[in-house]
Amino acid sequence: VGIGSATLLIEIPVEGGLTRFMAIYPREASGIVGPVRSLRPVDVDLLPPLAVHVVSTGGQPFVLQALTATGIQHLGPTVFEFFVSGGREVPHDTFLDLDVLMPLITGSEIAAIGLPAGDLPGATGQASMVELPIGSAEFRFEDGAYTRYESGEPFLVLDSLDGQSNPLVHETVVVMFVAERPAGYEDTNGAPVSTFDVIGGGDLLVFRSGDVVEATWSRSAQKDPFVFLDGGGRPFGIPEGSTYLAIVPRDHDVRFGP
Repeated sequence: VGIGSATLLIEIPVEGGLTRFMAIYPREASGIVGPVRSLRPVDVDLLPPLAVHVVSTGGQPFVLQALTATGIQHLGPTVFEFFVSGGREVPHDTFLDLDVLMPLITGSEIAAIGLPAGDLPGATGQASMVELPIGSAEFRFEDGAYTRYESGEPFLVLDSLDGQSNPLVHETVVVMFVAERPAGYEDTNGAPVSTFDVIGGGDLLVFRSGDVVEATWSRSAQKDPFVFLDGGGRPFGIPEGSTYLAIVPRDHDVRFGP
């Protein structure tokens, strides 16, 4: 619910072959979004250049302690005024009311940098279809943007808890290849939890306007911004507009073509 209005939507693998979304919103955002879930270790390294505050239903104690050290303000289940019950089964029943949240977080001294902004370099190929190895996800370039499909069907999101459903559409799709390693604990079902190295560097794919740019990413430290480099080692940015970012283990393949 509501993730279609996020400025940046990130999809991250979790245990059991599933994925979770992390939605980044500007301060002027409004409406109900969710369901809200718990934090994972990768979030601590991923969030500092992207967000000033994060809302979750909790997380492992060592994850929450590490997040506090970054300076990001965590708003969790001890603050109830901005949480809404969605009437669904646990743990998918907790939603966030942005209209209540936003007035509570004004005046922060921390500044989020976001993904690098700017113009894309010349395309290295065409890509009207993109198949990801996570979440059974596929993107198809339709009507000037990329529509997300799952298991061959359009992936639909609601604009409110009882509202209209629409396909999830983004102008730009970014795929960041990262190293995967054990997080050192198991989930409530006993499945090992992985985390991902989003500090360092790796390959990068950027899809926009039916084209692909094959590039690399780098980032030196937790509080440093991401840097995107083209084939000649020149930095570039992502144009304005809705952006989807997929975190993909580097030993997985992404299929794309005209």
